[in-house]
Amino acid sequence: MSLSAVASPLVIDARGLVCPLPILRLQKALQGLTAGVVIELLTDDPAAVATVRDFCAERGLALLAQQEQPGRNKGETVCHRISPLW
Repeated sequence: MSLSAVASPLVIDARGLVCPLPILRLQKALQGLTAGVVIELLTDDPAAVATVRDFCAERGLALLAQQEQPGRNKGETVCHRISPLW
């Protein structure tokens, strides 16, 4: 597969929101998506790391990565890479 055939991830910027709001945005974005689509959920709420991990496990989503990135004002931003398995 060529790089041009790989779709860009769907980015959800939930920085500045506290849980469960990032999860609610993720849940809404998942409606109608198919397997293989990658979502990047950006959060800066420390509780989101465990909440996103648990949500993915409960919903049958592949949590591909949770990677810290330099934050803007509030500290660390975490990029959660998620893909539906269905």
